[in-house]
Amino acid sequence: MNESVRRPRAAQPLFEGAEWDFALMQEVYEAVKDVALNDLGLDVFPNQIEVISAEQMLDAYSSVGMPLMYSHWSFGKRFVKDEMLYRKGYQALAYEIVINSNPCISYYMEENSMAMQTLVLAHAAFGHNHFFKNNYLFQQWTSERHPRLSRIFQALCRGMRGEIRAGGGRVGA
Repeated sequence: MNESVRRPRAAQPLFEGAEWDFALMQEVYEAVKDVALNDLGLDVFPNQIEVISAEQMLDAYSSVGMPLMYSHWSFGKRFVKDEMLYRKGYQALAYEIVINSNPCISYYMEENSMAMQTLVLAHAAFGHNHFFKNNYLFQQWTSERHPRLSRIFQALCRGMRGEIRAGGGRVGA
């Protein structure tokens, strides 16, 4: 990019140290958003950012990262396996999970340092988001004409009602 076009940046760093809070996350989000939209010209969906615990991240792993999944005994089995590997130090957890939707939903680990939160924010909330919105093959999931996540949610609700009527044992068998 032509250096004469670039806007001057703040002389001070956005943060110091590893600790973060939501006000600092918001400040960093706005700075990253400015670079992503104005300097890089990214075209993104609105962002919905959720900060979750390691336990919640393990839960998201076990349901294949989707917030809308049928309950199934295999998810519990996977949760126990992933939790054991994580607690013993054999497996690390992802820094984030991103859901391709409009708005783009990003789950960040509360255990991340502020530097890691900043990297994950730029990577997930703007990098993945831009790709999801502008990649032809992903548009079928997020297009106004093809709201697949809402259809998945409707199917989930129908399935859960059936499970409640029939009993979990008969539906999951």
